Amino acid sequence: MVAYTKTLKVGEGFEDGVFLGPVQNEMQYDRVQGFFDDVEKHAMKVAVGGKVPDSNGYFINPTIIDNPDDDSRIVVEEPFGMFSFHL
Repeated sequence: MVAYTKTLKVGEGFEDGVFLGPVQNEMQYDRVQGFFDDVEKHAMKVAVGGKVPDSNGYFINPTIIDNPDDDSRIVVEEPFGMFSFHL
């Protein structure tokens, strides 16, 4: 799963080979960034992905969190972002 996720290209929808474009709007982007903050705060293991460096647009790298706690925000809430987790 990690190997495949690393092959997914994030970018403008008109670029060749792009698999994932930006999230819909600033509100959703900020919400997903909040999940990244929570992952960092609780020192969860990121198998692949993570925060996106500053860019033009609301781009988020596909991210897999390895074995998050059952009561963690990433498990309990629906991020509607590019997250997956392995239990």
